[in-house]
Amino acid sequence: MSKDPAFLFYPGDYLRDTQVLSEESQVAYDRIMCEHMRNICITQQRLKFFIKRLNDDQQEEIMSVLEESADGFQIPWVAESITKRKAYSESRRKNRASKSNKHMSNISSSYVSHMENENENVNDIIIKTKNQNEKNKVEIFPTFEDFWNQYDKKVGKPKCQKIWKQIRQTDRESIVDHLDKYIASTPDKAYRKNPETYLRNKGWEDEVFENNLNHKKNGKSKTNYSALREELGLSAS
Repeated sequence: MSKDPAFLFYPGDYLRDTQVLSEESQVAYDRIMCEHMRNICITQQRLKFFIKRLNDDQQEEIMSVLEESADGFQIPWVAESITKRKAYSESRRKNRASKSNKHMSNISSSYVSHMENENENVNDIIIKTKNQNEKNKVEIFPTFEDFWNQYDKKVGKPKCQKIWKQIRQTDRESIVDHLDKYIASTPDKAYRKNPETYLRNKGWEDEVFENNLNHKKNGKSKTNYSALREELGLSAS
């Protein structure tokens, strides 16, 4: 018997899993989902192949939605859907084998009609769910625009947006807290790291040195630019 080329797709389960994934992780998730059609369990070696281009955080995202068994790894709802589908198809095959040719023709017609209607219903659900999610989508503070406006050095926005999507919510909150001190220590934006550099190198984990903050000299507020140059790795002109 040839392999069943389909399984029931449940958009609610898919969206529940993928809403916590970055774009790169979601691509790996989709490939693992398709691999389930060949193997109900994904071996560790095969899994490594799918996630080898992901960084550590993205690999953790994938592992958080997989279930480990004695035979390998699974996306639980996909494995369950495929198992049910195979059982149903096998039941239909045995049922058809026990019927006459005339009765078999009637069954085939009803089966095709049933599957067409079922696929149409699933497609409708997917479209409606996607539209509803887009309509009800509410971004959690801090959003990228919150960071972008607070950082206030508007350079390389597209790259920054891509990095921001991969940053966890707890780190985003840490960024906002860290920026208050960091921006105060670099009032001149020319000496402030580019936002892409700050995000890519996890600048929110760096210490903000007091000697970078404004200090008074001869009764006037002045920025210690020598210290800033040293921190940024710039040579004195």
